[in-house]
Amino acid sequence: MLAITIDTDALARALDDERNRMHYLDLEDGALLTLPPGAAEPGSEEKYQVDPERYLRIKPLTFEQRLALREAFLLELGDHALHMVLRNALQGRRALRNFAYQLVQHPTLEQAWQRFYANRLRELALEWLEEHDLHPRTAQTSIAARPRHG
Repeated sequence: MLAITIDTDALARALDDERNRMHYLDLEDGALLTLPPGAAEPGSEEKYQVDPERYLRIKPLTFEQRLALREAFLLELGDHALHMVLRNALQGRRALRNFAYQLVQHPTLEQAWQRFYANRLRELALEWLEEHDLHPRTAQTSIAARPRHG
């Protein structure tokens, strides 16, 4: 398992990105690169000594994964009426948008969702690292691995 200095919060944000940008982890320095749609992969323009395994693509959560997170949140709700409101919001078309709309109608619930989602994204970032045989050198955010934009 490779130990790497990485900003796990930035990795969580990359996993959560819905804007069709491409995200890569630089395995040499732990930096996160964010590229616009259609941009060349990192390192593809280098002339010499290109290491094709230096950059690891970070794929954002799928719709199904986003939906599953919301359903997991429902399991933690103690209020049956709110549980049913959110359950109904997740049925049919525009489930994520309907869920968000219902949260806005219930500010306390929205705050609980934000806490749940942030914690779960951090867990998913750590799971992603483990799946790729990487281990963060520190459990906290590292200053050394700030996101780079290309």
